[in-house]
Amino acid sequence: ISDAETLSSFSLSVVFAAEDGQVFVGTQSRGLNLFNPATGENRVFNQQNSGLPSDRILGIIDDLQGFIWISTSNGIAKFDPSREKFRIFDEVDGIQEGTLHLKAITRADDGILYFGGAKGFHRIDPDSLPSPHQPPTPILTDFERFGEKVFPRPGGILEKKIAAASEIRMPFDQRNRFSFRFSNIGSQFPFRGRFRYRLVGYEDDWQIAGPDRRATYPAVPPGTYEFQVQSSPDGRSWNSNSARVNLIISPPWYATWWARVGFLLTSLTISLGLVKIMVRSRLLQVERREEQFKAQRDAAEAALAKQLQNGVLLERTSKEFRHDLRGEAVFLASLENLARHYNVSRCILRSLQRTDDGKSQLVPIGEFCAEGVQSLHELVIPVGDSLTSEILNSDKPVACEFLDTNPKVSANETLRQAGVKSFLAVRTSFLDEPNGVLVLHQCERTRPWTEDESKLLHSLASQFGIAVAQRELTMKEEQYRTELETARHNAEIANNAKSEFLAKITHELRTPLNAIIGFSQVIREDEALGDRQREIVDIINNSGEHLLDVINDVLDVSKIEAGKTELNLEQFELGPLLKSVHEMLDMKAESKGIAFEFAQHSAIPNLVETDRSKLRQILINLIGNAIKFTDEGAIGLTVNAEAASAPRQVGDQWRRQVRIAFEVRDTGRGISQEELPKLFEKFSQTDTGRRASEGTGLGLSIAKSFVNILGGDIEVMSKLGFGTTFRFTIVCEEIARSEEATEGKPAGSAIGSTPQITGLADDSPRVKVLIAEDQPVNRLLLKKVLTKAGFELVEAENGREAYEQWAKTGPDLILMDEDMPIMKGSEATRAILAECGPNEAPVIISLTAYAFEQAREKALAAGCKDFISKPFKSHELFATIAKHLGVKYTYAEEGKGVEAA
Repeated sequence: ISDAETLSSFSLSVVFAAEDGQVFVGTQSRGLNLFNPATGENRVFNQQNSGLPSDRILGIIDDLQGFIWISTSNGIAKFDPSREKFRIFDEVDGIQEGTLHLKAITRADDGILYFGGAKGFHRIDPDSLPSPHQPPTPILTDFERFGEKVFPRPGGILEKKIAAASEIRMPFDQRNRFSFRFSNIGSQFPFRGRFRYRLVGYEDDWQIAGPDRRATYPAVPPGTYEFQVQSSPDGRSWNSNSARVNLIISPPWYATWWARVGFLLTSLTISLGLVKIMVRSRLLQVERREEQFKAQRDAAEAALAKQLQNGVLLERTSKEFRHDLRGEAVFLASLENLARHYNVSRCILRSLQRTDDGKSQLVPIGEFCAEGVQSLHELVIPVGDSLTSEILNSDKPVACEFLDTNPKVSANETLRQAGVKSFLAVRTSFLDEPNGVLVLHQCERTRPWTEDESKLLHSLASQFGIAVAQRELTMKEEQYRTELETARHNAEIANNAKSEFLAKITHELRTPLNAIIGFSQVIREDEALGDRQREIVDIINNSGEHLLDVINDVLDVSKIEAGKTELNLEQFELGPLLKSVHEMLDMKAESKGIAFEFAQHSAIPNLVETDRSKLRQILINLIGNAIKFTDEGAIGLTVNAEAASAPRQVGDQWRRQVRIAFEVRDTGRGISQEELPKLFEKFSQTDTGRRASEGTGLGLSIAKSFVNILGGDIEVMSKLGFGTTFRFTIVCEEIARSEEATEGKPAGSAIGSTPQITGLADDSPRVKVLIAEDQPVNRLLLKKVLTKAGFELVEAENGREAYEQWAKTGPDLILMDEDMPIMKGSEATRAILAECGPNEAPVIISLTAYAFEQAREKALAAGCKDFISKPFKSHELFATIAKHLGVKYTYAEEGKGVEAA
C-alpha cells in the first residue's frame, strides 16, 4: 500500500482478527487489507491484483484449519495465509450472485460455514470441497480493423472465421488500428474470468485484458507476429492452452527494394506505368470506342509525360533550395538540372545589386556550361541597356529565336562574343521586387521556344527568386554577425582597458589620500592642538574626504556601467544607521547655520536585511546635496514604513517584506522644471550646481541606480527658489528574533561617535602586528595609530621581507598591502599559509588602495581573513582587529576595557 493509501482513507465494512494476531479489514470498494500490528505492514488484495470476485467485502471468518473465508458482493473467496492464495467460488459453483448480506456469516461448532443472502443461505463444509475446476479454454471471436469487424472472404485479410484461421494477412498503413476480441469455450459463462494476451514479435510481456475482452494495437510496423491469448478464472492460474493466430503485415509498396530502386532510376517510368494502368483499365470499359480515342490517348500520354518531367524538375529544384544557400554548390546543381532539362548550352543565374555610386549591375551567382562552351561567370553586366531593362521590367520571360534577325539584341556585343544563337531569359523576384535574372543560352543552333517552356521557366524563376533573397539575407546576417562580434570584442578590450586604468589611477590617488586623511586624524587627536590649528586640520581632513568621495563616485559609476554592482545583503539595525547618518551630517549643517530636522515613524522596523552600504550612501548623497545647496532655513529627513507581505517563519526568526519610504527635503535654491528630466543623468549638473562649483555630477545618478538595485523608486519635486524634496522607497526584509537570539547583542554604535582609543585593556591579549607596506608614509601612519593603541609592531617593505619577518618573529596579525615590489601581497599570503600547520596561521588582513570588488575577492581567495581599503579610518581598523583577535581597548572618555563586537 502506498503512503497515500492508509486505512483511515478507506470506507471500512468489516474487521476480523485472526488467531496469529493479524487483522483482516474489509472495505466497501477497495478490497481486502491484511494488517500486521507487530510490524505495521499493511497489504492490499483486490480484484485487480488477486482475482477477488469483488472489491466490496461483506464478511470475514476463519475455519477450523486456519483458512480465511471472505464473502463479497459477487461471490466467496477462500484465502490460504501461508501461501497467500485465493480460491474463488461464484455462480459456477452454485453461489448466488450479488445477493449476499453484510456480516451474514458464521461458523457452527462442527466447522460448517454459513453465508446468508437475499435468496437464503449457503452451507459450506471446508473439509469436503469439490476439486477446483480447470481454467476455461480461450477462443478468438472477432477481428476488427479501423473499428469495424472484418468478415472472411477469399483473397481478403481474413479468409476463414477467426476461430479457425491460422493466419491473417493485411497491408501496412500508418493509421492502421486493429483489434482482437475473445472469450472462453466450453464454459457455462464464456465471458467470466480474466484474460491476458500478447503479440509475439511486437511485445514480450503479457497484457491483462479489460472487461471488454479486447486487444487493440495502433500502427504496428510491417512484419510477422503471433497473437496469443490465455484465460484464467481468478487471474492467478492461467490455462496453458492459448488461442493463437499468425499476423502478417506486409510492408507498403514504397518500402520494398524494387520501389526504392525504381525511385532512384526515374520517377517518370513509374508515373507512365500508372498512366498505362489507368488507360488499360479504361480500355476494358470502352473497347468498342478504342479506335476513336486512340489518337486522343497518345496525345494525352505525351502531354502528361511532359507535365511530369516539368513537375519533377520543379520539385527537385525546390528540394535543393532547402539546403544551405551560402555557397554556390546548390545553385550549380539546380542550374545543371535546368540546362539538361531544356537541353541548352549555357544556364546562368545572376543577382541584381547596387554599387556604391548608386548604379545597378548583374553579379554572377552560378553558371552551368556544356562541354566546349565559353564561361561568362566572371563577367559583371551593368544594367542600363534596352535588353536587360526589358528582362527586368517584364512579367513574362523574354525569348529570342534568331539573334541575328532581332534588332533589339543583335547589337549586344556580349551575346555575340558568347556565341549565342537563341536565348530565353526571365527575371527573378521576391515580394514583387526584381532581384536577378535567369537565362538559357542556345549556342550551337537557333531554337524556337514553346509556350510550355516559357511557363515552366517562369515558374522556376519564382523559386530562384526566393533562393536568391535567402542567400542575400544569409550573407548579410553573417556580415552583421561578424561586425557585431568585432564591435563586442573591441568594446570588451576598451572596457578592460578602462577598468585597468581606473584601478591603477584610483590606487595611485588613494595611496597619498590614506596618508593625508590618516595623519590629519592622528594630529586632530593631539590634545595640545589649538582651535585655529584644529580648524586647519579639519579643513585638510574634509578636503581629503571630499576627494575620496569623488574617487568613490567614479568607481561606483564604473561598476554600474559594467554591470558589476552586486546586492550585498546583511542584517543590521536600521535605527542606529539613521542615527549615525544624522549625527555625521548634523555638524555639517550646523556649520552652515541651518537646522537638520530628523523624524522617524514609530512603525519603522528595528532589524532589517538589505544592502547597508548602498542605503547609507543614498542617504549621504541626498542629504549632502540638501546641505550643499541650502544657505538658510532647514533640511529634513523623514522615514516611514509599511508592510509589503504577510509574516512568515524562517527558523527561529519571523520575516516579512516591508517598504520603507524616505523623504529628504530642503529650503534651498531649488531646481528649474526644465532641468528636472536630466537630473539623474551621469555628469549632469543643474545651473545651481554649476554655480556652486562642487561635486562631479555623479551623486544623484549613483543614488538612483542604488535605489533601483534595492527594489525601489526615486522621485524629485522642486520649485526654483523654494527648495527641493527627494522621495525614494526600498523593499527589504524585516526580521523579528526571539529574546534568546538577541540577548546580549549591542544595539549598534553610531559611526563617527566612537571614542578615542588610548590603549589595550588589562585583560586584553597582547598582539604582535607585522606591517607589510612598501610606502614609508603609510607605514609611518600605521605605526602612529597602532603604537598609541599599545600593539607591538614589526615592519616589512615588500612581500619577500614580510614572509621572512613572519618566519623570524611569528606575529599574531599581518596587515598586508597588495601592490608591493619583489613579491605581491597575495603571493606572500599564500607562501605563509602554505607553511602553517592547523591553528598556527596568523590573521592576515589585506590593507590596499585597490577599491574594486576584484581586489577583495583576490585577497580573500589568497587566504586573507578580511579586507580594508585605503584610506582607512582608525576606528574601523581597530574594530576589524578586535573582531578577529578578541582584543579589548581603553577609551579616553571611559578609561575601561570594552570588547569590540
